[in-house]
Amino acid sequence: MAGWTLASIVLAESLDEALALKGRHPEWVALKDGPPAPGFDAVNSPALLRSAGFGGRTVVQKTTAGTVGRATWPCTETPRKHRPR
Repeated sequence: MAGWTLASIVLAESLDEALALKGRHPEWVALKDGPPAPGFDAVNSPALLRSAGFGGRTVVQKTTAGTVGRATWPCTETPRKHRPR
């Protein structure tokens, strides 16, 4: 995702949860893996996201492989800033 920085990422456990969060926060960007689907702004494809212009926005993301383990933690709608180690 070179060229821009996200404000924060909120991980969703399911597609329904991602869409519900997007519904409560329409300014957020909803991403998912796989083919495009109604209600989602984009798919999680680095090639497509490079020119998407989501810089400075909060992303709610659902991926099959990447967020399942993390999404089992209690969800909070308060985005958390990434803190480099």
